[in-house]
Amino acid sequence: MKHLNLLLVAMFLLLIVACGRDSAPAHTQPEPQPQPEAQAVMLAQNWAPASLLENVTSEDVKESEVSIDDVGNAVVVWCQNGKTWAARYSALEAQWGLAEVIVPDHRSGNFAFSSEPHVAADGSGNAMVVWADPGTNPWKIWGIRFSHASGAWEPPVLIETNAASGDSKNPRVMADASGNFTAIWVQEDRTVWPFRTHIWASRYSASSKTWGVPRMVDTSFYSQYAGGYLQAAVDGSGNVMAVWNELNGTVANVWAARYTASNDRWETPVMLKTNTMSGAYDLQVAMDGNGNTVAVWVEDDSNTGVVYSRRYVWMNRYFAATGQWGLSIMIPAVSLGDMFNPQVVLDGKGEATIVGAAEGLGSNQLWTARYDFIHDTFSVPAYLTQDEGMISKLAADRAGNELCVYMVADGHSTVQALAFNAGTAVWQTAKQVSGGGWSGGYVKLAANRKGNAIMAWAQSDGLTYHLWASVLK
Repeated sequence: MKHLNLLLVAMFLLLIVACGRDSAPAHTQPEPQPQPEAQAVMLAQNWAPASLLENVTSEDVKESEVSIDDVGNAVVVWCQNGKTWAARYSALEAQWGLAEVIVPDHRSGNFAFSSEPHVAADGSGNAMVVWADPGTNPWKIWGIRFSHASGAWEPPVLIETNAASGDSKNPRVMADASGNFTAIWVQEDRTVWPFRTHIWASRYSASSKTWGVPRMVDTSFYSQYAGGYLQAAVDGSGNVMAVWNELNGTVANVWAARYTASNDRWETPVMLKTNTMSGAYDLQVAMDGNGNTVAVWVEDDSNTGVVYSRRYVWMNRYFAATGQWGLSIMIPAVSLGDMFNPQVVLDGKGEATIVGAAEGLGSNQLWTARYDFIHDTFSVPAYLTQDEGMISKLAADRAGNELCVYMVADGHSTVQALAFNAGTAVWQTAKQVSGGGWSGGYVKLAANRKGNAIMAWAQSDGLTYHLWASVLK
C-alpha cells in the first residue's frame, strides 16, 4: 500500500507539471542553453585591433557583406574596381588572409561589374557568395563556393538560368548546419506588359554539390514591383523565411513565404501588413533555432489625411508551434519625429530585440524594444544611447546576449559596439572599435551561436574609403 501511495503521489505531481505546461502559451520554447564559458564572449567585448583588408587606391570600397561560421572563421566580401573581392579570417591561426578577387572584371565576359554580393557560411567552414552580374543582358545570379576541405574557391556557377527572364537582382543566401545553401533573389518577368517582378529561389545541395532548378516563390498577379526590400533568414533545421514588399498598384504591402526543408517546398505567401497605413519599406527579418520569426518594417501615415506625415516601425511574428503569423503591431514611438532603419535579432531564449533610429531634437538617436515570444508581449521602447547614432546592426548568441554596432556622428563617424547582458537585462557601456579617420558606412555585423563576431566597415584615409574589420573572440 505504501508503494501504491508513492506511485499515486508521483503521478499527481506529473499531472501538475503537465497542466502547468499546457497553461503556458504554446508559441515557443527556449533552445537548450550553452555552457557559461561560451556565453561570455559578447559581454567581454574583446575586439581585436582593426585590420585593413585591402589597399586599393583607385576606387572606394562598396557593397560589403560578412559571415562567420560556428568555429569563428569569417568571410568578408565587397565590390571594388568592378570586381568582387573576398578576405578570410582563420580562427585557428587568429589572422586574416590576403584579399583575393573571386569575381574578375571581365567587361566583355560573363562576370562584368559584379554587384550586390551576399555571403553565408555553414557549420563546417564552407562559404557561399552570390551576386548579380550586370555585365550580361539581362542580369544573372551567380554563386561561388569556398571549400574548407581544399582551402580554395571553386569555379563560379550560374544559378539563375531562365533565358526569357529580365534582370535578376538583390540576391541573398542562407546556410544550414548540413552545408546546404538557399539563394533567393528578385527577377523581372519580361514576358508580360507591363513588366512584373517576382521572387525566385534555388537550393544548393551539399550531397550532390549542385544547385537545383530555380522556383518562383511569390504567386501574385499584381507584383508590378516586388522584392525591393527582399530579406531572408534560416533556422536550425534549414527552413527559410523570406519577406519582401510588393506593390499592388496602390500601396506596397509586406509578404512572407516559408521554405520547409523536410519536404523541399515553398509554402503559399502570406501578407503580414494587416493595417491600412501607407506603403511599407526597410524590411528586416530574424529567426531563432526553432523557426520562430519576427519581421519589422517602416510605414508612414501619409494616406491618413495628416498635414505632416510621420514614419513608424511595425512588426509581425510567426509562431513555429502553430505555423501561423499574427497581426501586425505598431511599435510605440519614442519621439515626435520619424522612426526608421529598424533592425531585429532573435536569440535562443525566445526573445527578440529591435533597434532603430528616431528623429529627435535636431539629431537621430538609437532606440530599442524587446519582444517576448513565450508570453507574446513586448517592452516599451526606450532610447539606447545619447549619441547621434545611425546605421545600426544587430546579432545575438544562443544565451541571449546581443551586440549592436552603429556609427556615431561625432565628427568622424566612429564605429561603436554595445553589448546586451541577458543575465542582467542591461546594455553595457559602448566601446569604440574603429580607429582614426572618417568612417563612411557599410557597417556590417555577423555572429555565431557561441558569441564570436565579425564587424566590417568602410573608413577613409583622406583619399579613398578602405575596408576595415575587427573580430570578437
